[in-house]
Amino acid sequence: MIPYIYIYTITVNQSLTASNVLISKERTFAFGSFSPGKSRYKYHGIWYHKITRQTLVWVVNKNDPISGPSGVLVVNPEMENVF
Repeated sequence: MIPYIYIYTITVNQSLTASNVLISKERTFAFGSFSPGKSRYKYHGIWYHKITRQTLVWVVNKNDPISGPSGVLVVNPEMENVF
């Protein structure tokens, strides 16, 4: 498992890499990349941050997982997600 680097804000054109996790203001939720279990696939999603066992809330790309060694999410000025 990749050690996460926690960030608390993201700006336009800033990217989230596989090692970055965006944490909500109340530190209740986390958004980032994850691989469930021993899966070789990566997903972007939201999970509860304070619960030890990763409990997913929402998965962005559940039907289109990332199979390569990395995945980057960028928010562009037009407010579109780019994977």
